[in-house]
Amino acid sequence: MPGVIDVSKCVAKWNIEHHAWQLSSKMEIFIHQLDQYGNLVSGLYPFDVEVVERDTNLTIPIADLHFEEVDAGIQLFSFGNWEPGNFMLTIYDAKHNKSISNMPYVYTVFIGTISCQILYLSFSFLYIIFVSYFVVLIRLL
Repeated sequence: MPGVIDVSKCVAKWNIEHHAWQLSSKMEIFIHQLDQYGNLVSGLYPFDVEVVERDTNLTIPIADLHFEEVDAGIQLFSFGNWEPGNFMLTIYDAKHNKSISNMPYVYTVFIGTISCQILYLSFSFLYIIFVSYFVVLIRLL
């Protein structure tokens, strides 16, 4: 039988852990709530979250922060990446001044994607260039 949650033993897990996120993407993290022996502890523990912009050391407000228990002892934590830059995420318990075990999480939010796949099609005076999701028409004189 699980005991009381031990914040310092809790672990954040990603489906795919990477440290670069596209602007407007949603970050989703599964928090495994553990007791001192590593057993999952059910319930929705009220973690605190802080995102700090690393270049300025300023805290960034998170307007769309969402916590949801998805299984016994596992909660899904998510929010949108709405600003580009280099950040540091910390999930913690402010009252007891303890963060979960694999924090802080350092990541970058970048603007857009540019695919290296460029296709040129010639139609008399026009070239059509497909770059990622954008189509650019160029008239050659």
